Parts: sequence; C-alpha cells; structure tokens
Amino acid sequence: KAEGRLKEWRWQNDEALSRMSKAALRQLTEREKEVLFLLVTGLTNKSIATKLFVSPTTIKTHTLHLYQKMDVVNRTSAVSKSMELGWFY
Repeated sequence: KAEGRLKEWRWQNDEALSRMSKAALRQLTEREKEVLFLLVTGLTNKSIATKLFVSPTTIKTHTLHLYQKMDVVNRTSAVSKSMELGWFY
C-alpha cells in the first residue's frame, strides 16, 4: 500500500474460495454482507448507518446477526475471520 493511502478492499472471486468458505458466506444475507464489507473498511456503526440509510440500531442488529452466524464475539474477530476465510483481498 502506498504511504498515506488506505487499502481498497474487494470481495474475493467466488471461484477462489474453498468449499467451507463459500458455505459460510452463503449463510449471510446480502445486507449482512454489505455491513461486513463496511466493517472491514473500518467504518463505525454510525458511518455505516449513514451510508446505508438506516439507523445505527439497525446496524447493531445486523452486526449481532453476523457475529452469531460467523461464531465470533465482536467486530475485530468478525473482520479477522472474514480475512482467514479469504472473503476479501
């Protein structure tokens, strides 16, 4: 990454994912995937809510569903697990 520039995250191509990784990703709704992507980019719940035109409480609900489906306890572990599963590059 160039100095002073943020990484531009992208979803990994489906063909590049393992069977286990694809199965885990399929458990998420499209909205949960949007929220996860924005978590990966480092946005706060409030910023995500503004970007998706919903309330911060709605984002909190989406993140809690994400945590349950991903079997993690917080946003840091959700981001870390999504990287381990190869969902982003």
